[in-house]
Amino acid sequence: MRYQRPPSTESESRHSEWVAEAEPHLPNAEFVVKIDLMPVSPPELVNRCQTVLAHAWMVRTFVKHSTEVEDFPELMGIVRGVFDLSRAVETRVDDPAEYFKMLDKKLPGLRSAVEKFAIDAPLASTHTNFIQAVISIRASTEELAELCAHGIQQTSTVKAPPSITKPIPKHPAPTSPNPPGSDE
Repeated sequence: MRYQRPPSTESESRHSEWVAEAEPHLPNAEFVVKIDLMPVSPPELVNRCQTVLAHAWMVRTFVKHSTEVEDFPELMGIVRGVFDLSRAVETRVDDPAEYFKMLDKKLPGLRSAVEKFAIDAPLASTHTNFIQAVISIRASTEELAELCAHGIQQTSTVKAPPSITKPIPKHPAPTSPNPPGSDE
């Protein structure tokens, strides 16, 4: 069943009715992702994140090329959210600490886009593809958050080796061969 986009002059209450009508078509489950992360090195965590982002990218591609986007451009928010996060972290795959810092910075934007998508997708279409896209992007986002938290913890506990420094003398050595107070 396909929904027509409500006119922009329609009240918020009408939009709420549309959401209420579409909600039964989405599963009402908490998306909890528990991953066995021990013992995984930071580069392995980055690889896992990149794999999860590949799944998110496929949701992006599906939405971007769907015919429903023409009638419901609000769906493009998820397209932009996934693109923004993916492009931001892809240049940092060789530096796990920077990768997880950037991922942590970009995740709130993706989460916001995901929640908006979860509302807009069933309004655009109740087709199984859209329902599955919402489930998939939510699960991907939660898994990224779990991986990011673990990655930040791991990379922040890695300390640089101590630098070797010479001790600073308490009193500087005299610069002239004559002791202080001599009149030579």
